[in-house]
This record gives sequence, C-alpha cells and structure tokens, in this order.
Amino acid sequence: MLAACARGRRVAVAMREITQGDICAAARVLLAHPKRDWPPLMAQMLYEAHVADCYRKRFGRAHPRLGTGSLMSVALARGPVPVPVAADSASLVATGAVIAAVLVWRADRQRKAWLCDESPFPCCAQRPISAPWHKHPFCNSRISR
Repeated sequence: MLAACARGRRVAVAMREITQGDICAAARVLLAHPKRDWPPLMAQMLYEAHVADCYRKRFGRAHPRLGTGSLMSVALARGPVPVPVAADSASLVATGAVIAAVLVWRADRQRKAWLCDESPFPCCAQRPISAPWHKHPFCNSRISR
C-alpha cells in the first residue's frame, strides 16, 4: 500500500496505520450519534485523519486542529463517550461499522490511486505534470490516456 503523501511519484492511499485503539476511539464517537449519521461521520473522520497525516508528513509536525494524522487523534478531538462494556451489543455494532468504513475508504483510495495520475487531495499532489491530460469525471483528478 502506498502511503507517502508528499514524496516522489507516490499517491496517498492511507493515513497512518490504523490500530485497535483507533478503532475503539472511533466506535466511541459513533456511539454518541444516531446510526443514520455513522457513515458520513466516519467518512469525515477518515478524511480529516488523512489530511492531518499529509500535513504531518509535509511540515514535520501535527496539524494544529486535526492532530497527528491518526484516526484516534481525530476521534478524541470529537469527545467520544466513555469506554463501554466490551460485550455491549451497541459497541460491537459500532466497532463493526468503523471496520467496514475503513475497508471501504481504503478500497476507494486504492481505486482512485490506480485510476488517477495524482491524488485528489491538494496537500498530496506533488507530482510532475505531463501531457496529454483530461479530467476524470469520477474523482475530479487528471489522468493520462
């Protein structure tokens, strides 16, 4: 998996490695919201973690608002609920939702990295420009034919 945002000809497809602590912290955030809000909330948290990681890689320090680029730093900034009982069915459903969202996000980023010649995130686009180009309608990034 390519993970270098601001280096060479690589395209960013992931922020920092996701640990069990990241998953638990994100699940605790989800528990504070209704289930219908979980998918967009997870997408936003993953996007913020990615942007913070790109910032960290480029400037060598944590993002002032989004943290270090880990999912946990983004989740803890949102004020998660207290740690639930491990066997609580709601916490298990939330944990499953986090894992599913991470898998979808990674698959989507890998697909975009394969389709596109540059990252859709401006903070990651450090690649030399070459012709011919056209705009790819799916991800608004340029790809060569």
